[in-house]
Amino acid sequence: MKERKYVKFKLDIYDDTTTKIIDQKPERDFIHYFFARCIVLAGKSDGEGELYMAKDIPYTIETLAIEFNRDIELVKLALNV
Repeated sequence: MKERKYVKFKLDIYDDTTTKIIDQKPERDFIHYFFARCIVLAGKSDGEGELYMAKDIPYTIETLAIEFNRDIELVKLALNV
C-alpha cells in the first residue's frame, strides 16, 4: 500500500449539521478525535477509505481501541455515531 503524505479537511467541517449533532453528545471530544484519527489512518493505509492495518488485515473495534489507547466501549460509541 502506498502511504499518503497528507489528508485534507474542509474549512467548513464544523458548520456541517452532522458535526453539530456530534457536538450535542456527551463524548463529543473523543468522537471528533476519533473521526480525525480515522481519516489519518485511512490516508496511511490508502485503502480507498477503508481502514487496514496491513494489506489484507482490516482494523477491528478491538484494534482501533488499541491504536487509539481507548476503551472498546468508547470506540463502539464513536462508530455508532
